[in-house]
Amino acid sequence: MPLGTKLFSVSLAAFAALATTAGTARATTTVSNSADVTKTNAASDWASKSTSFGSFGAGYSASWTFYSKSDGTSMYEKAEASASGQLFGAKFSMVDLWAMASSGTSSTVTGSYELDILGKQILSGSPSLSSTLNNLSLEKGYSIVKIEQTIEVGVPITLTLESDLTAALGLTATSAYSSGASSLSFTGTPSVGVGLTASVGVGVSFASAGVEGSVTLLNVSTPITNSLSYTASGQSLSYSTTGVLTLSELSGTFDLYAQVEWLGVALKYTYQLFSWNGLSQSVVLFSDSLPVASAVQMTVFGYQATGVYTFTDAGGLTESGSTYRVSRADDANGTNATDVGTSSTWNLATADNRKFLRFCVTPKTTTNGGTESCSGWSSVGPLAEFYKDNLSGTNLNYAYQSNYSGACWTFPSSFNDVASSFNWYADQSSSTQLVLYINQYCSIYGADTIRSLSAGGSESIYSMNASLGGSWNDSVTSFRVLWDDTVSASSVTVSISGATATESYHYGDSGNVNEAGSTYAWQRADDASGTNVTTIRTTSGSWSLSASDNQKYLRFCVTPSNGINAGAQTCSAWEAVGHLVELYKDSSYGGSSVHLAYERSSAQTCFNLGDYGFNDVVSSFHFEGVSGGASTVEMFYDGSCSGNTAYYTSSTGGGSYSMNSLNSYWNDAISSLKVYY
Repeated sequence: MPLGTKLFSVSLAAFAALATTAGTARATTTVSNSADVTKTNAASDWASKSTSFGSFGAGYSASWTFYSKSDGTSMYEKAEASASGQLFGAKFSMVDLWAMASSGTSSTVTGSYELDILGKQILSGSPSLSSTLNNLSLEKGYSIVKIEQTIEVGVPITLTLESDLTAALGLTATSAYSSGASSLSFTGTPSVGVGLTASVGVGVSFASAGVEGSVTLLNVSTPITNSLSYTASGQSLSYSTTGVLTLSELSGTFDLYAQVEWLGVALKYTYQLFSWNGLSQSVVLFSDSLPVASAVQMTVFGYQATGVYTFTDAGGLTESGSTYRVSRADDANGTNATDVGTSSTWNLATADNRKFLRFCVTPKTTTNGGTESCSGWSSVGPLAEFYKDNLSGTNLNYAYQSNYSGACWTFPSSFNDVASSFNWYADQSSSTQLVLYINQYCSIYGADTIRSLSAGGSESIYSMNASLGGSWNDSVTSFRVLWDDTVSASSVTVSISGATATESYHYGDSGNVNEAGSTYAWQRADDASGTNVTTIRTTSGSWSLSASDNQKYLRFCVTPSNGINAGAQTCSAWEAVGHLVELYKDSSYGGSSVHLAYERSSAQTCFNLGDYGFNDVVSSFHFEGVSGGASTVEMFYDGSCSGNTAYYTSSTGGGSYSMNSLNSYWNDAISSLKVYY
């Protein structure tokens, strides 16, 4: 069975995990050096894959260490890398190599290194140079596994696969020393490569075989840079470190071929042993970058204040362990500021009433800490405070001005129907209303109760049961608060057509509260100036014209209300009714009637009496002619001004015409009419 492409399928995810589980060196940091200091960090992982040829896997680790005596007279730094593997089912340590640079009470730096392959020390040394140790390097190749297998590729051939390992280490270091300060800078670059070679052979004279291509199983390089400096005057030690892992694996192709000559014909057989697209990436293991928190904000909404920010780290390290502060102050300048919380979320407290809050964050990776950044001061405003017990126990404190006036607040399920008492505070510059609702979402279909305060006032209800009645204890589900609330009516108009005057208007509320409880007035006057005005109805809805409206003026007035606050009364302009045609069901102008304002329609408009519920019922009528001339009413036996007709003309100069009783032909027979004027 030939070796397939599943051979040595090491997952790149093992190394990707290093980005999150490692990568945690301190950034450039100063510490008190009153005692000896040792710092270290490491990253490692392992991945494996089972195949029909055995298990294959690889592991890799990298670490750094530095040390300084308390007075800076002795320092060393060390970088180390190791790789272990599992090839064809055999698991072993492939390579371990480390390098170290040391300095003391002079400008001399000493380098130390060691290379172990398959558990055996191959190279080691401790060169001592003057102020700079530059580019100490070593490289060693080593065969780690070799297998043979017979494969049929046209003819039987013998395949030999051999995996070899190359370990390399670069080392650069500098140091400086004086009585006042000392420093050591060091870069160690350990790298490991694992390759695969193949060779083939045949045992017959008429065939030849070979291999085309090459494959890389694993290639890892990790430059690690450390720096140390010591200042004697303050006994302080500054240090930083960086490290980036570059990794590639499973790349390249292997093709086996056999060429056979038989009876003068050359035949070539090819078999692809491996074909790998390759995987590669670069992972930050250690970084001396400082994380940054930007766009820091504190948002107050409802009963919570929330801090938000944007975290960035130039070294690519993820956020871990950032710390927070929430502070309270008397004003936007931070007067009498004090810390009140250590989370990014703060549940408002009674002490926050009319105060200001600020959110601060110190961004961190696993150990790197950045500079604290703070938001501006956010106003809480007045609170509406609800308590489960009598002004005690579990409570929610709403900064109601964090939303618009009249916004509906519905309690969370944990606080639904449990409030027994409350404190609340008015807006500083306007009267304020608190509306409590039995139902969710401030539904007007359930019970509600309204509390009112003047500007800057406050109210404390120790017991809803005692102050509002037993039906309100443990019953409040939602509420709204209105301040500086403006309720208005605009575009109030009256239109007159046929036998009806119809009103319209636009309701407005700055708090977006629905209209409720508005009051209305239909009014009549002698002229457009409102002479002898009188109210004829106090409900909304269209007005059916009556004989009293003949040659009068009508208007509609509304006093808008949301059931909590009312606006100013607003009226339409006065609309002229004009002259009427008055139709009566009974003779002598009795019974039900319809009054048509014919001048509000164009001359000779056809009025179908069926549109007014008055078809074939007229027994008497009266009409007033237009001023300055005669007017004629044409009555029709049928609808749409058709069929037999009869004409009735008023006297000139605004006279009238009356018919006390229609004859038997026209009585209860008129279906439509039109007026000539």
